[in-house]
Amino acid sequence: MRRSQGFTLVELLVAIGILALVTGTLTLIVYHFVTIPRWGNARMTVDGALRNAGVWLRRDGNQSEAFVPGGSCGTFETAHGPTFEYALTGDTLYRVEGGQTQVVARHIDTITCSANGNVVTVTLVASEGDVTDNATYQVVMRAY
Repeated sequence: MRRSQGFTLVELLVAIGILALVTGTLTLIVYHFVTIPRWGNARMTVDGALRNAGVWLRRDGNQSEAFVPGGSCGTFETAHGPTFEYALTGDTLYRVEGGQTQVVARHIDTITCSANGNVVTVTLVASEGDVTDNATYQVVMRAY
C-alpha cells in the first residue's frame, strides 16, 4: 500500500478558500469594531447636545412671558424679575441668569431664534466629527 505525502490540489484550494473567508470576515468585524463606535459616539454627542439645549430652552421659555431677540438668540423675560439670555460663543451655548453663566450645550454650530406672539421658534445645528444634525423647538411662553 502506497502512502501519499503532501496535499492534493483540491485540498489546498479548499484550505485557501476557507482561509480567505475567515480573513475577510475578521477584517470586516475589526473595521466595524473601530469605525462604528467612533460614529456612534459622535451621533450620541450631537443628539445629547441638541436634547440638552432643547430642555433648557423649553424650561426657560415656559416660565417667561416675553422674548427679546438679540445677540446669538435672545432673552426670555419673566414678570417676576429673572431673565434668561442665551448666547453662542464658539461651539458652546451659554445660558445667563442673574449674572451667572452656565454651559447648556457644546458642539452647537448655529442657533436661530424668532418670536411670533407667545411662541419662540429655536433652530439649532450641532456637529461632531462627520456627524451633523439639527433640531427645531417651538417654545410656548406664558400668556397673561
